[in-house]
Amino acid sequence: MYTAKQIMQERISFKPMTEEQFKKLEAHFKKFYPECINEDLRYIKDNYYRFYLELGSNRAGFYSEYSYLSRRFSDLKATKEISFEEFDFEDEFILPAKWCVKRDTHEKSLILSEWANKDSNTDGHEGYSEFNFIHSENVDIHSFSPRSEGKQKGFTEITFEQFKKYILKMDKKIIGYICPMDLYSQNGFGLKQGDILIQKQYVNHWYVKSPNDTFTLPFELVKTWEPVYESKFKAGEWVVFEAEKVRKAWGNLYTKVWNKNHVLQIIEIFGDNLVFEIGSNDSKCFRHATKEEIEIAQTKTVRMGGVNGFDLVIKGNKVFHNSDDITLYVEDIYETYGILLNPKTSSKGTSYDFHPKDLIIGKTGCQNKDTMLTEWLALYEMIKK
Repeated sequence: MYTAKQIMQERISFKPMTEEQFKKLEAHFKKFYPECINEDLRYIKDNYYRFYLELGSNRAGFYSEYSYLSRRFSDLKATKEISFEEFDFEDEFILPAKWCVKRDTHEKSLILSEWANKDSNTDGHEGYSEFNFIHSENVDIHSFSPRSEGKQKGFTEITFEQFKKYILKMDKKIIGYICPMDLYSQNGFGLKQGDILIQKQYVNHWYVKSPNDTFTLPFELVKTWEPVYESKFKAGEWVVFEAEKVRKAWGNLYTKVWNKNHVLQIIEIFGDNLVFEIGSNDSKCFRHATKEEIEIAQTKTVRMGGVNGFDLVIKGNKVFHNSDDITLYVEDIYETYGILLNPKTSSKGTSYDFHPKDLIIGKTGCQNKDTMLTEWLALYEMIKK
């Protein structure tokens, strides 16, 4: 998505659009850059448009300088051309020189306090209330929390979202929108509540995939729904859930399942939620795991042969006996002997069932201790890719 400021700075033009879309863009640019628009700008069907002055010009030119039928016949020198749907109509925001943010929830307090402590080289910015603000500059140099106070004169209040976007640079890319209701269904397929609509590359509409069809809707409708943001995480990555930090910051996310530390691998990402084998939780509760944490999480000791048996260690998708990698040995056992436990029927004489439940193995490698075939098959299931 591109803002008016980016359009001006990067000299971007717009692809052909409807007259209604043109008038909406014209009004937006007149609001923020009136010196670049004059009465000569008008709509022409199938033309491309720009909303900025020619380089070196000090006044708006004629309409022919604002629009063109094809870049090949134009000297507008646009760097790229975008569709109407790629434009962001949010008001242009200019960060005040002196600003403040209300710190009135657990979530805000966690993020704002961390920023204030780091920026002021202190560690006293804790707590929150509906009357408390974090300021861009120290307001009480004698306090352990010099940035924290009621709103001070001369400071302009900004929203928490603006703080994350412009101070922390935490602006997230919208990758889709969540359908808020069942819209229609045909032959078992349709657009249902919770479906995520995404934009197909190079096509100016939004769609949701189903097994047998693709449903499209106009962007003007879809943009009014709840957005889905690009996650900093990806499926397959390992993350850490630190229960005590979550309990302090977001008590409602500290549940029976999520009441202890976890190192987990992401199965799927749905909206702001990360999905794991044990359940799902909000992505804000997690951080990326370190290499060491991943290695520990992927390491598991498996006892073979019961009390008097021996240990094998699983690391990721590999099996070790002491320092020896015996992964291929385990795979061979599965592929060669796994079929022995399949139910059979005798092929000679009267047909009788033969259903073995297990097989005792007297020696495996250097170990002269009894193990069961089912133990080795279960071991393979733990490491199979």
